[in-house]
Amino acid sequence: MTNHSVSPYVRARLTRATRQRKMHESQRDRCKISLSIMLQELENLNEDIRYHENKLDETDEEIENLTVQLQRAIASRPVICDLMREALLKVDDVKDKISDAERILRSYEDRIREGRSKEIQLRQEQRQWLSGTAESVVQTFREGLSACVNAINGLNLACPSPPVPPHVLLQKRNFIDTVEDDLLCPISGEIMDDPVLTIDGHTYDRKSIEMWFSQGHRTSPITNVRLSDLQLTPNHKVKSMIDTLRTARRAD
Repeated sequence: MTNHSVSPYVRARLTRATRQRKMHESQRDRCKISLSIMLQELENLNEDIRYHENKLDETDEEIENLTVQLQRAIASRPVICDLMREALLKVDDVKDKISDAERILRSYEDRIREGRSKEIQLRQEQRQWLSGTAESVVQTFREGLSACVNAINGLNLACPSPPVPPHVLLQKRNFIDTVEDDLLCPISGEIMDDPVLTIDGHTYDRKSIEMWFSQGHRTSPITNVRLSDLQLTPNHKVKSMIDTLRTARRAD
């Protein structure tokens, strides 16, 4: 049968059948693709199910372990209670010891305050004693020096023309030298310009003792004993003796 012998109706039916066949083939391909996707998703779901089943198994094991631990904790509860009671007793004991330590500390603080007040009192008494001793020394020095000056002046007035005997001048110089030795600074070895007292009662020139302290020393230059205080007190009595000695030297 040729195309010329096929009627238009048959040709139309064939064309429609061809289109329907192509459409069914296309639907079949889409169904295959959808089926493949569904199979892949099903496989993924199976893997998820296996994963969660493993997790459930692990969870069951953890539950069993926790159950065992809980049973052990319940069994050891009396022991824990005993340990807690012992700990509370120890805490009370520590509190008592802390209270005792605080009482001892307060007693030590009271003793320290008493010791400081006694130290201040002793310093005041020491300064008073040093002041009285220095005053008596100055008075004796003044009396001796005045007697020496009066004797020399008397010799000069009685015998103005002849020179002073050498032995008198020698005695005068020896006396002045002896007094001068007592007025030398123990550090510099020179006559003090500004004599000051340290806490141990020794006298130094202010510049020398301040330089001694500035070098980091905290001890007495004479006794090498550590000083409890670096305060310096002016020694007015020794200053007066030095001024009197210088006046006598100028008169000589």
